[in-house]
Amino acid sequence: VEKPLAMDLSQARALVEQCNRNERILSVWFERRYQPFVKKAREIVSDTGVGDVEMCTVNTLGFKSDSYWTYGFRNDGPLTDWRRHADTSGGGVLNLNSCHQIDLILHITGLEVVEVFAFARRSDPQADVETSMIMALRCRNGELINVVASSKAFGLGRYPIYAAHHLIICSEGSIVLGSPLIWKNRLQADHRYDDAILDLVECKTLAVEDYCQALLNKERPPIDPSEAIRVLSIIRAAYQSVREGGPVSIG
Repeated sequence: VEKPLAMDLSQARALVEQCNRNERILSVWFERRYQPFVKKAREIVSDTGVGDVEMCTVNTLGFKSDSYWTYGFRNDGPLTDWRRHADTSGGGVLNLNSCHQIDLILHITGLEVVEVFAFARRSDPQADVETSMIMALRCRNGELINVVASSKAFGLGRYPIYAAHHLIICSEGSIVLGSPLIWKNRLQADHRYDDAILDLVECKTLAVEDYCQALLNKERPPIDPSEAIRVLSIIRAAYQSVREGGPVSIG
């Protein structure tokens, strides 16, 4: 299924339970994990080549034209207005776009978010969902994640590759996510990994191939629904935080 897995956590859990009861293999489109630099960054963090993760910054900076609300990013979809409204889309730039980047950081670092504090701004007259969002995430062992998302960042990026790079700051060095992937530590010279960025179709093709292999072998899918629920729980907590004006814990 497409991301996000569902409109809310109760729907997501019901979907997972239904698939389990009927022996169906469920997965979700987090195909950006298939970018070569993501696999390399995960290896670096796993090997502790830059020490323990201290803090991450996650950026989703793009621009949605007026036509996005009726035709989507490529301006070639069927006429529809589901993206405009929170009750049919689940939310704006955080829910529909930044979920990819949040998943990437969690996938690379293995961090577990336990608390969310968020602020949102809604400035597009065509929609009742947020166009900009800032989140502070606190993780299980005190690590921090800063999330910045905006669909009003004209001229800064091009879909589906958003503008600013993501950063992983560690005790012995840092990683700049992107192509090229750059990482540094205090004891060695700078490192650079130059594998090209794949386009969206190539990423989805790799995800389909992995999913089909799981079907054939009757294995769990490479992107498990529990991981999609993990991202969705952060997003729903962020919207709760905006409504209540304070931090929200994630159980």
